[in-house]
Amino acid sequence: MRGKGVQSLFLKASSLADVIHRRRLKRKTRSGTADPRDAERLGQPGRPRPDGPLIWVHAADALGMAAMLGLMPRLSAERGEDFTVLATTPSPAPAGALATPVIHQLAPVDTVPSVDRFLSHWKPDLAVFCGDAQIRAAIHACAAQGIPMVWSDARGRNGAKSGLSGSGLGQADKMSKIFTIAPVDRDVMTNAGVDAAKVTSVGQLQEDPVALECDEGERDRLAQILAARPVWLAVAAGLGDVDTIDAAHRHAVRRSHRMLLILRPENAAESPSIAASLAGRGWDIALRSSGDDPEPDTQILIADRPGEDGLWYRLAPLSFFAGTFD
Repeated sequence: MRGKGVQSLFLKASSLADVIHRRRLKRKTRSGTADPRDAERLGQPGRPRPDGPLIWVHAADALGMAAMLGLMPRLSAERGEDFTVLATTPSPAPAGALATPVIHQLAPVDTVPSVDRFLSHWKPDLAVFCGDAQIRAAIHACAAQGIPMVWSDARGRNGAKSGLSGSGLGQADKMSKIFTIAPVDRDVMTNAGVDAAKVTSVGQLQEDPVALECDEGERDRLAQILAARPVWLAVAAGLGDVDTIDAAHRHAVRRSHRMLLILRPENAAESPSIAASLAGRGWDIALRSSGDDPEPDTQILIADRPGEDGLWYRLAPLSFFAGTFD
């Protein structure tokens, strides 16, 4: 009975809060201070729903949203089908922050009527929540409409931020799956009555690093020139690193006389000085900015053309970051 009483009180408070939000919007509209997108906060759509499957992704901040959106192409590949991603955030997304195929809407305020209006229009096939977003009303509305839900970066310790503290945390049991940041978050949720089979501690979701660009045709060409030569890469090297790099490469070529060092200077303006210093120590040097390719006798290639880091990382199985011995 106590649970039903709490739920009834929550629904009444949610309806009252929705009325307050709508009255506030009307006042702003009459005074001419309303933003064109304010209606989205009441669950009113800013555009038609596209055809086909749609996944609603909601995050409390830009970092969480970036991490979530990074998963969507992988999910599409695993499912073998395309779908539309509807991304919602509490505030407008910065220009260029979201990929073109993503629809962005302002998140509906956390009241059941506003979320109901939102869901009635968008009809998502799956709802994915990330972090400490206000989602208590969203959970209730999605469950009522039979929409499966996943909660990522869940923090049981900070349940109050999501409107899920105390007995309200039990609402999380309506989720299909919950991924917590730490084991203690999982324990808080299961102790509050969430089915343990639904809760997994996996750490914080992070945005995948973007792979460095590489001209694959040039990579293939250089790989053919290098044939089976062993290669190592020294990155962000300056004049002050020449002694260390010289000593390391001398040690390497004693073990493998055909070893090639690709040296990527930190400052391209220092390339001639670095090349002269190494040539003065007896090394056979090739300079990338001069159009040189590594010849069979080349021992060090100065890779001083901008935007080619991805190329060198793909060619060299071993990398050294200058300055790391300080």
